[in-house]
Amino acid sequence: MNTNKKLGSSITVLFSTILLFSPVFAGEYLPPAKGVTYSPPVDTGFYFEGFGGTLFLDDLQGTGVADVSAEFDTGWLAGGTLGYQLSPGLSVEVEGATGGADLDGFALNGTNFGYSGDLTYSQVAVNLIYEFRPRRMFSPYVGVGVGAGFADADFTSPAFRINDDDAAFLYQVIGGARLEITPQASFFAEYRFGSLDEFTLQGTGGGVTFDELQSHQVALGFQFNF
Repeated sequence: MNTNKKLGSSITVLFSTILLFSPVFAGEYLPPAKGVTYSPPVDTGFYFEGFGGTLFLDDLQGTGVADVSAEFDTGWLAGGTLGYQLSPGLSVEVEGATGGADLDGFALNGTNFGYSGDLTYSQVAVNLIYEFRPRRMFSPYVGVGVGAGFADADFTSPAFRINDDDAAFLYQVIGGARLEITPQASFFAEYRFGSLDEFTLQGTGGGVTFDELQSHQVALGFQFNF
């Protein structure tokens, strides 16, 4: 199964999960049970999120002391954010995340070689999040973020090896939905597209410069409001 099919399957599962746990997808809160008083969430304040999921890295192309092409298996992702709700629909957050994926193909100067290795991908970003239906049980949202990304590669073949790391500018776009469990806690599912700017890794005999590293992230997580 190629990367696009695997990504499509993961996104399908993501949104199927959202719908499964969202009986009020198009409406307001269900009326509280008799004798139960509902307290709506506060308009502002701090929150924490923890998340984990699947990482898809696009093929990586580099030039320098050698022309390098790398392909990756489906990987893993985990992270957390500390955010502040500026208003009912707008929040800002600081995020840290890390993940990794094993090599699934490696070519040197256009020739395929035996290979082993992996790439660790990490990021630190500041995100701005906008919720379309704030203070509702089900709330879709979008966001953008900028920060720094880190690529730590260990690519080994009989003729060439890269064992190095570098950092570069990162941007990402985010889309997802949140399902409130209590006024303080909620479940969320989201998709992220990220792009790490040009970076250079040292290999056998010299450096290899990669134009960019694009990632697709499908994650599930929980948010807790302080």
